[in-house]
Amino acid sequence: MRDKAILTQNDISVRTDTMHYPISDERKLINAALAASPDTMAIFDGIVAENHERMMGEGEYRQLASALASTVLRILQETKEDESYILALRSLADGSDAGRVIDGLRSILSGYISRKRMEDDAKYSTTVALMKEYIQKHYAEPIMLIDLSEEFNLSPKYCSEIFNRLSGDTFKNYLNRFRVNAAQKMLDETPEIRISDLALRVGFSSSNTFIRVFDKYMGVTPKQYAESVMKRNSL
Repeated sequence: MRDKAILTQNDISVRTDTMHYPISDERKLINAALAASPDTMAIFDGIVAENHERMMGEGEYRQLASALASTVLRILQETKEDESYILALRSLADGSDAGRVIDGLRSILSGYISRKRMEDDAKYSTTVALMKEYIQKHYAEPIMLIDLSEEFNLSPKYCSEIFNRLSGDTFKNYLNRFRVNAAQKMLDETPEIRISDLALRVGFSSSNTFIRVFDKYMGVTPKQYAESVMKRNSL
């Protein structure tokens, strides 16, 4: 029997000039694009940059350009985009220069994301206003982001994203700020109220948490604020 050589890792020649576009990267790009996520272009650029580092030849770049074109076409078809986008993509994909095709794909995808986000902003501006009304109505209850997402039939992640983008604040900050403002008004009217009772009335199950959050937004503790109100009232 002939002896068989055992290859070590050093004996194996690894090619670095092949295209790298795994299904996991394509899925990540598609999911981000369908959600009109701001991460979409970073994912696209990351895929291109990783392949640049492989020092690929023109043939491999054409394969990458073709694969990316198929992905972008799938995104546009899935979202039922205007036919002009698809025609522009198909015309671009017929080009022979892979670099030009990839740059063009980036431009098409970037334009789609920008327009989709503008449409979403217009579509959900009313929804975010209703979200604020919901918070203002239920602030005294132990509400969380999941309650808001279920109320408006959105995923928690997307609910958080559109609330942040269109309100300029996070759900948690908006809720806590509203609770503190409500507590301030109650202290203005009844400064002698017990802090533990006040905490419960504005939605905090813990007095310590309420005191910390109130101090964060007001710069004083609830007790200090109440004392200042009583002092002002006595003048």
